[in-house]
Parts: sequence; C-alpha cells; structure tokens
Amino acid sequence: PRTCADVGAKCGQVADGCGGLTASCGTCPVGETCGGSGTPGVCGGPKCTPKTCTDLGYSCGLAGDG
Repeated sequence: PRTCADVGAKCGQVADGCGGLTASCGTCPVGETCGGSGTPGVCGGPKCTPKTCTDLGYSCGLAGDG
C-alpha cells in the first residue's frame, strides 16, 4: 500500500492504492486547512483575504467579508 510520503501528503487521508485509506497524514496548524493551498494533502491558508468593515467603508450593520 502507498503511504502519505509516497504521494507527498502532509495532511488528511489518501487512498492506499489497494481500495482503502492510509492512516491520517496529519493535521494543519491553526489558520490553515488541508487542501487550502489549492493542492490536496498540503496545508495552506485561504485564497482570499476577508474584508473588514473599514475596508468596505461601513461604520455600522452587517456586511459580507468577500
């Protein structure tokens, strides 16, 4: 069976090539998600930066973060 190292995975789970999953390949640090870099099995941050009320010019109420 393939391992996390065989496929370069640093997080999550990957197929073992034999019809099952390997053991967990690990978790990501706070603020990152597995696959968040755009590459499956690699930790990364969000692809966009959330907007603040100041960024949007809002002084009150609710607003989407973009």
